[in-house]
Amino acid sequence: MNTPRHVLQITPDGTITGLYTDAIPLAELGAMTVRRASTIEYCAIDEVWEVRLMERQHAAFAPLFRSPSRATCLAWEHEYFNQQLERQV
Repeated sequence: MNTPRHVLQITPDGTITGLYTDAIPLAELGAMTVRRASTIEYCAIDEVWEVRLMERQHAAFAPLFRSPSRATCLAWEHEYFNQQLERQV
């Protein structure tokens, strides 16, 4: 099993952006603001788990990713947002 990557983006003013993880004691770096970027919910109609962005949650937008496995969705979500952070550099 692969160990998940933990990507942190640090701006010149000292702001740190990244996915929350218990693997890094982030609270020791200073005050935190935590905001959900996505959600994983089960679609009973298609019998799959779906990853959706939070701001699109109540709109008729397609999910970002779907899988019968919730664990697969969690891993995909983690890698997707790490890649988004890396592109911002």
